[in-house]
Formats: sequence, C-alpha cells, structure tokens
Amino acid sequence: MHDAALYRMYEAEAAHIRNRGGTVRRVVLDYELKASIYAALAKARVLPRVDYPKVQREVAQAHGLQVTGAASCCQTCEWIRHGGSAPTKVDLELATYHYHGATR
Repeated sequence: MHDAALYRMYEAEAAHIRNRGGTVRRVVLDYELKASIYAALAKARVLPRVDYPKVQREVAQAHGLQVTGAASCCQTCEWIRHGGSAPTKVDLELATYHYHGATR
C-alpha cells in the first residue's frame, strides 16, 4: 500500500514538473539518501563530541537538507528544466499510518 501511494505521489509531481517544462532526471529513495548520510556521519563519530553537530550540518547541506532533529520519510526528485543548466530538487514526503519516524 505504501509503495502504491508513493508511486502516485511521484506521478503527480512528475506531471507537475513536465507541465512546467522540466524533465525528471532521477529519484533518490529514502533508503538511498539515508545510506549516504549515515555513512558520512559514521565517519564523524571518531571526532570530539563538540564537533559532531558541525559535521551534521555539513552533511545535511551537501544533501540539500536541514538538521531539524525530526525524522522523516522522504524521496528527493531531481529534475531539470528544458534548456536549464542546474538541476532543481523537490523533496516528496509521504507519512502513513504505518510510518514510524524513529528506528525501532
């Protein structure tokens, strides 16, 4: 059910992007995004505790995110406007009854 809802959300956003003259280049799923982020943060665990928040902010910024302290489930849809140079990103979030923000 979650995958079907996620796909419908993506299709709606992709149609919106096409209507604005863009093309979806790629979609980064939640687990891919988290794997990249957590790999970078795991390396920072050896740093002094006081330096860790700085690394968190740097990793978040590198991924186009903000550190909020709240967990979320999201997909990033990267698209480019026809004739455009820099890709634009839109974050899609789908919260369902079964979603748990924190890892159990």
